[in-house]
Amino acid sequence: DEIFDIVIANHVMFYAKDREKTLNEIFRILKNGGLFCCSTYGKNHMKEIENIVKEFDNRIALSDVKLYDIFGLDNGYSELSSIFKTVKTLRYDDSLLVDQLKPLLDYIYSCHGNQMTYIMPRQESFEKFVLRKMTKKGISITKDAGIFICRK
Repeated sequence: DEIFDIVIANHVMFYAKDREKTLNEIFRILKNGGLFCCSTYGKNHMKEIENIVKEFDNRIALSDVKLYDIFGLDNGYSELSSIFKTVKTLRYDDSLLVDQLKPLLDYIYSCHGNQMTYIMPRQESFEKFVLRKMTKKGISITKDAGIFICRK
């Protein structure tokens, strides 16, 4: 009990099977006034990639589970504020400029959704479609990420 000054959870809270129990354990081991810092994603994280594949075929889902729906910047505050004295949300305003086709395609192909079912029979057509979506400057991808700073 009350042994740690700070606990950090970097993009993992959405994997906790019993988040309430996990958060209560973190609260228990924190010293009075200690900090819990946990990073996560928001609902707009990399939305441009999802939009591109959906425009090609609206049946495509790059992931079966949206981690930010489980515990994200848009819903995590209420869970945390029910346990911790104060909770502050800090969003990291950033984006990623993708100006090469291959890394974008590699990412899309590596996702854990159903994309390969719908893309592979039309792979050449899909790759040409994505190439047309890229401007001369590339595609700006939203990085909707941030952190909750919680004080015991």
